[in-house]
Amino acid sequence: MRTPRLLTGLMFVLCLSAAPTASLAQSGAGASKTLSGTPIQSWIDGVPDTGQFLKGDEVLATVAGRPVTVERFIGDYFDVYAPIRSKTDSAGRAEFLQTLVDKLVLGEVVRPLPFAPGFEQRTTLRAYRDRVLSNVLFQRAVLDSSSPSEQDLREFYEKMKQEVRVQRIRLISPSAAERLRSDLAAGRITWRKAVAEHSIEKLPDPDGDIGWANLYGLSEPMASLIADLKVGGISTVTHTTDGFFLFRRVGTRPFSPPSFEGIRQTLFVRLRNHLVSQRAERLQKQLAAERGMVLDTANIRYASAFYQPHVTSERKDGGVNAVTINVDMPHFEPADNQRVLVRWKDGSYKLGQFNQSMSELSPMVRPSVHEPDLMGDQVILLALEPYRSELAASLGYEKDSLAVSMIDARIEQFKVEALIDDSVMSRVQLTDAERRAYYKAHPREYTSFASIRFFAYSTYSRAAGDSVAALVRAGLRGEDILRSDSLAGTKLGSIQSRSKSEQGPFGKLLFEEMRPGQVRVEGPLTDQTFVVLQLLEFDPGSLLPYERVIDYVDNHLRSQHEEQLYQQFMQRQRAKFPITMHHDRLRDVKLVAPEL
Repeated sequence: MRTPRLLTGLMFVLCLSAAPTASLAQSGAGASKTLSGTPIQSWIDGVPDTGQFLKGDEVLATVAGRPVTVERFIGDYFDVYAPIRSKTDSAGRAEFLQTLVDKLVLGEVVRPLPFAPGFEQRTTLRAYRDRVLSNVLFQRAVLDSSSPSEQDLREFYEKMKQEVRVQRIRLISPSAAERLRSDLAAGRITWRKAVAEHSIEKLPDPDGDIGWANLYGLSEPMASLIADLKVGGISTVTHTTDGFFLFRRVGTRPFSPPSFEGIRQTLFVRLRNHLVSQRAERLQKQLAAERGMVLDTANIRYASAFYQPHVTSERKDGGVNAVTINVDMPHFEPADNQRVLVRWKDGSYKLGQFNQSMSELSPMVRPSVHEPDLMGDQVILLALEPYRSELAASLGYEKDSLAVSMIDARIEQFKVEALIDDSVMSRVQLTDAERRAYYKAHPREYTSFASIRFFAYSTYSRAAGDSVAALVRAGLRGEDILRSDSLAGTKLGSIQSRSKSEQGPFGKLLFEEMRPGQVRVEGPLTDQTFVVLQLLEFDPGSLLPYERVIDYVDNHLRSQHEEQLYQQFMQRQRAKFPITMHHDRLRDVKLVAPEL
């Protein structure tokens, strides 16, 4: 079922996440004050936070007595997928507040309506219930008990008052790191030899020395791990986004971090995230042990080789790291999909199930599983999901207010979708005459992309580039230059075709500035080369036949009609309920992603 554009904003569902969410606030390095002496807690989008922002229980709007609080406004705002999220300016905030109000209006409309779910809805609701109970278990068993005390923060702050000199070994997997640590502890290998023979990174220092670092600047759990090491001590295996590490502490000296008050919130988030990670890992290991789960290491080793690292980074010119998120998923043959990855006393979990679950995750949060140990952890996490919900149900969490509200919200969403389908979607009836009229009135929407054909030739100096350009302007064809290079055994150029919809260098120059026959020399580029360009042909595109684009025409026209009917429908529904909206308060909402 399709929904109007504005309704898509209503259809997000609150879902807890086990992954820490970083704050977007810019914490000051230390306590600072305004000119009047008011302490600045932090900076929010360049605005000093002196306590002027609204508290979470402040009300921004009401619908029939149901409030939209600041806390709900912020939480729901960041639950929306970022690319379609309203802007943070005053207009965007007002638009999003209207979305939340409309959501409450629709909830009031459908509240008295009966709910008779069909087969597909029952299946969806069962899966959603399991996910909710699993999340509520995580909330109650992990998050609620992971809040550090003031004493914890003070002790954590004291650890930050030191700089350490450390050496490190980077390894390919946690199992390899554990074996090496055991060998180091038993004296079967020296640290220097371990660096030379086992580290997958080659540092200039033979001991893997990375110099001095202040612990405040290191992330968790690395900072706490190194802080508790004695000089000469070797850490347990540490997993970061860059791999698996062993650290050895070889020196200590004093360090003065920013004031405790200035970084208290940062310390709280860091320490809490660390506690959450530890307790979540303990919970997973406990559940896996109770079920008697045993990984099939051979099948996991086989399958993990087909996955690519989720995040890769490459150092570009100027020292900037370019981060790439891999969105591709491997395809397995039916026989491989039946490979068992983990077994337990009353079940198993197969590769096909795992790959399907991974593909359903957003690429932004998809974990790396390209190493057997990484994949094994994720396999157990996914295989345990029904048992987490089973445990949550046995603990009575099905009646927990959080679970009840989330399941009720999903049922309400089903009812809203049915209402919109009946009241809006089903009422849009289009004729062929209307489609043809729309097609004729909007020719630019159905015109093919402009395309070009051009000659490109690389040289190593401006003078060489100017010489080639002069020859081309004098009438020498690019094909002849390429043929001559080929006979000489070199290839410095090509003749290419490109559509405006395709990405490529010099796009603006070729499509918007140059004319057919024109020659330009561009450079120097990042590799210090110069490129001679000649635009050979330019096709501005042509109107596509109606028969080829009829589906696109139908979608465009239908969306317009649906939007109009939806707005008319919402106007009628809003009139049924008392609504208050406080737009003047929106500017004082601290629109910062909520922390754990």
